[in-house]
Amino acid sequence: MKFLGPPSSGSQAGTTASHNRAGQYYRSRRSPVQPIGTGRRAIARANFGSSSTAWASLTFSEQAAWAAYADAHPITDSLGSAIKLTGHQMFVAINASLQNAAQPISTVPPISSAVFNFVTPILQVTAAGFALATSGSTGGALDFILYALSQAKSSGVTFNKTFNQLGVGPGDEAHSFDLGPQMVAQFGLPPLGSRVFFRYSPVNQYGVKGVDVIAFATVFTAGVGAVVTAGAAGIITWVNPVSVPDFWNVEESSDGGLSWHWVQQVAGATLTAVGLTSGNLARIYGLNLDGTVNNDPSNAVTVV
Repeated sequence: MKFLGPPSSGSQAGTTASHNRAGQYYRSRRSPVQPIGTGRRAIARANFGSSSTAWASLTFSEQAAWAAYADAHPITDSLGSAIKLTGHQMFVAINASLQNAAQPISTVPPISSAVFNFVTPILQVTAAGFALATSGSTGGALDFILYALSQAKSSGVTFNKTFNQLGVGPGDEAHSFDLGPQMVAQFGLPPLGSRVFFRYSPVNQYGVKGVDVIAFATVFTAGVGAVVTAGAAGIITWVNPVSVPDFWNVEESSDGGLSWHWVQQVAGATLTAVGLTSGNLARIYGLNLDGTVNNDPSNAVTVV
């Protein structure tokens, strides 16, 4: 039912006030359907559930310690107001963040609530399914970065609120983090010119989550990848493609290509990388001096 009056939003009892382009209106309040789902949705719900269950196993003194911590550390809600969580709510929030970083549940409150920041974080995504995340993190080796991406969106979309966490890295990540295999497995290849939104979340070693950085990358076409061959023990060689980068990043995978990790950087004129791990897969990709992607990843070879 449409109505005239001051701007209104929210629910009271069985009535919800909302608005659209035609104006404000009232409607009956309905509880949304919340399926458990699969993939990241199911993992996130399981983390909240296990954290909430673990609260019941704490001793009275442990619960009191969490209540005291929550009282001393108010948070800012979506309306910008400072609110104080209960001890239970704080316990669940902290431990859900720890579990998102693949860490065990902590029964004691955080020792420190200081969380690191990011410096010029970016994401580069190519139409071949290469996703290079650079955080510029100022955290420590025991801290965490949660990397989350969205499904590819139209170039006209300027806002996104649905993300899938695809990776976890250390807080002192000095090199770019390759999320391409996880992105393609979750969403498929992104169309050229589309936008992929990213969310980087800083979490300190005690599970305290900081301020998210959210932005987007436009999917582009990179240069042709190099052709890599396996040489002698621990060595790979390659042939420069048409577009020669300023330097090469060398990656290894110990899980058959499900994830890739940076191992070394080689000058642009060098066509050999040494000291790799026998049995791992290896590949390279090219970067310009400013860190932008020049070449898509090469083929992968098994290091002998």
